[in-house]
Amino acid sequence: MQLETTPDSTPSGLGPIDVADRVNGWDLARGIAVLGILLANVPWMGLAGMLTFQGEYVGERPYDQLAFMLVLFLADSKFVTQFSLLFGSGLANLRDRVLARGVEFRAIGRRRMAALAVAGALHGVFLWFGDILLLYALLGFVLVALLPRSTKALGWLAGGLIVVGALSWLPLALVGDDAEPPTFVDANGVMLSGDEALAAQSEYFAEVFSSGDFWRMTKERAGIVAREFGVLVMLMGPRTLGLFLLGAWLVRIGWLTRPAEHRAALRRWFAFGVPLGLACTGAMVLLDEPEAVWLSVLQIALFYVGGLFQGFGYLAGSLLWSTTDRARFLRTRLEAVGRMAFTNYIAHSVLTAIVFNYCGLYDRFGRAFGLGLAVAIFALQMMWSPWWLKRFRFGPLEWLWRQATYAEVIRLRK
Repeated sequence: MQLETTPDSTPSGLGPIDVADRVNGWDLARGIAVLGILLANVPWMGLAGMLTFQGEYVGERPYDQLAFMLVLFLADSKFVTQFSLLFGSGLANLRDRVLARGVEFRAIGRRRMAALAVAGALHGVFLWFGDILLLYALLGFVLVALLPRSTKALGWLAGGLIVVGALSWLPLALVGDDAEPPTFVDANGVMLSGDEALAAQSEYFAEVFSSGDFWRMTKERAGIVAREFGVLVMLMGPRTLGLFLLGAWLVRIGWLTRPAEHRAALRRWFAFGVPLGLACTGAMVLLDEPEAVWLSVLQIALFYVGGLFQGFGYLAGSLLWSTTDRARFLRTRLEAVGRMAFTNYIAHSVLTAIVFNYCGLYDRFGRAFGLGLAVAIFALQMMWSPWWLKRFRFGPLEWLWRQATYAEVIRLRK
């Protein structure tokens, strides 16, 4: 995910970035994406069926099915695209600002990614196994090494990796009915397979993650992270790094740093990307559960391509909004959420853990409840983020990240 990546006020002379000088469109885009990421993640945080049905668990109730469709069309794979673009653009912008002050960037960039990797590992093990920060940090090391390349090279690398990312998803279509039936050993040591194994495993996860037993849940989360991280790298690595590089390329050509000068292009991307993404998702849904392999390939391709275009369209729309005074009251609060994206992202896991894991509500409600919970959490963040930033210069985790990046003490209070 993209967190704020602009230089800090440090004793070494990297001066502060005044709020008036910030690219507020980035903060706005982050703030909107914080909501989108939460909408997509909450089902994984609170439903055991998501872990056993590979993300296809919906439920029988009509309002749960409606909530599933809303998140599928508006959020799934879309906002992670936007976050990835912003992460790459933010790191590229940070590098430009640091170099302009005559400071070597690679050491700063590596410390920044090392701190993020530690935060991601702790987050995944102790709060939520679906952490994305560790992956971003590891790919961020690669991005730091690639940023000195020419603008043209960044563009070609970005396009190539995005294509490789698409190809890495296609083997999923070949699994289908040929996959080995799932197995699970129940509490009595009996080996179950097929649907019985899925049901027993779902029951097991529901019991563990509603137990309130911190160490038991931590052990289970650590096991999931260890088993699934390699799959995450394979499926998301090339695509994510490609989007990082695309974001850096967009900084080089000025689209993201000077949105007011590129309104016409951004308007075209918004008008083209969002409808195309929705159409791809709609076509994917209409295919339902295709029996032919080529239709399965097409279904996965539609999901992949739709997420890219719609995410890019969302980013273009956010940048366009930032160049106007429309709905300023709402916009300033979304920008505040975006300036504290790191803190607010981790807060998602803290708050949902309290609700699901420690209040015993894990797997007790469906997708509609998760949708309502996500909206409630985001509404709370829209209130507390401006309140915090009136008193402090950075979000609490952003402040800690800056100190780790520059290895110096930075003032927090205004």
